[in-house]
Amino acid sequence: MKQKMILAIVGCTLLFWLGVGYGQTAVTVGGHYWYAQPDYKGDFYENVDISPGNMFGPYLNLRVGRIAIGSSMFFGSFNWDYPDFDYNFDINRQDMNFSLGVAVLPRFTIFGAIKNLKLSGEDEFSFIDDWGFSWNGRVSVENKGTLYGGGVSGVVPFSASPLFLFWSAAYLTGEMELSSSSYLDGQLLEELSEKGDVNITAVTVGLGYQTRSGLALMVGYRADFSGEDEGEERIHGVLATLAYTIR
Repeated sequence: MKQKMILAIVGCTLLFWLGVGYGQTAVTVGGHYWYAQPDYKGDFYENVDISPGNMFGPYLNLRVGRIAIGSSMFFGSFNWDYPDFDYNFDINRQDMNFSLGVAVLPRFTIFGAIKNLKLSGEDEFSFIDDWGFSWNGRVSVENKGTLYGGGVSGVVPFSASPLFLFWSAAYLTGEMELSSSSYLDGQLLEELSEKGDVNITAVTVGLGYQTRSGLALMVGYRADFSGEDEGEERIHGVLATLAYTIR
């Protein structure tokens, strides 16, 4: 009985601590743009030229006391050119991110995160063989998986100025499945599939401007570093965000 009472008191204290302090309830909605430049290393990327991509997406953040619940998405495409094989893919990338955090200090938050990542694309081609016959082909690729992890984030205001510094760092790990298939005149020629461990370290830092109306503009730099069995990659570039906070 005494142990149950102690646990109840500790539980109520924890809920109270999580639910109060560090500001009132606030909802932030917005959208962001990321000019993403890929830099890949490894045998898998030796014979491919990859162009920068334009990534867009919305995000939503709910803060109740010390608790912060967030979600964001990125959608965009990158052009992958394989000159040796005469393949040219527009690889579509979809990032879906969810987080649950606790403000352990007024402007310092720790959080857990889930990322659902998918890259997919296909290329159609035609050729004439040595006997004069015309052939039509198609190659499709897909790489997808779910990663789990966490990180820290913070905001540093500049005294009474509307300017502020923002930053975040996160680490996620999981398994991605890479699959490909090739067709010739509608007939399946080859189908491959393999899985590999992936880890991503994501870092964001920048400068923001907050108006009294709740509108904020943030410009900074974002970089995602990842490693897998096939090689290493870094996707980095300028990140711009426009957001509105309702209190």
